[in-house]
Amino acid sequence: MADFECKEDELAIEVLFSSIPHLLSVFLASVFILLGAVVFRHLDESIANEPWCEAVLFSFSTVTTIGYGKVVPRNPSSQLFCAVYCLVGIPLIFIVFSNMGEFLAEGYWLMDACWNGDKELIAIHDNLPLKSLSLIIILHSLIGGIIFHFWIDSMPFISAVYFSFISITTIGFGDLNPNPDNLFHTLIIIIYLSTGIVVMSTLFGSLSNHMKIFQNYLLVY
Repeated sequence: MADFECKEDELAIEVLFSSIPHLLSVFLASVFILLGAVVFRHLDESIANEPWCEAVLFSFSTVTTIGYGKVVPRNPSSQLFCAVYCLVGIPLIFIVFSNMGEFLAEGYWLMDACWNGDKELIAIHDNLPLKSLSLIIILHSLIGGIIFHFWIDSMPFISAVYFSFISITTIGFGDLNPNPDNLFHTLIIIIYLSTGIVVMSTLFGSLSNHMKIFQNYLLVY
């Protein structure tokens, strides 16, 4: 929780300065994913034979626990590195996602206060409204349907929506896999899935808080 004063001429500066540590953490996470792809290609011939964009996507899907299963480490050295990489990378990536979720919530309530004409915002809430989060998840999945049906892949539209939703919940059954043609497509996939995971994690956090409130209500009565 923090105190903020809502002034239009200072809002942009406020958002800019508050975004700097989050952008830095995203940069470090990106470097970690790229380094992982480099090491995996060096240790494992089967991954080295894959296009560079597939190696980067494999590194990303590993530390986000999506794990499509299309590309996997196949020798002892790459498997051992994968275990260590996950041990370090999974907490790192989800700390970054958690920070981005907090930044998203902070930005939402700041803008909400300013748009509603509130000069003083006493406190920043930790979570977004459930209705807003649910709507964002639906729109995000539909956008994924468009991306993976019309652009980056040629999945059937419903399958593409299903794939998008399953991916941002980090289930990753592996029945459907994205097939980027180049590094730009991989970057779009990573940005798309990362934003979805952030929103989905925020939704789970908000649902958890509501369930705790309901549980406390039941205990009282």
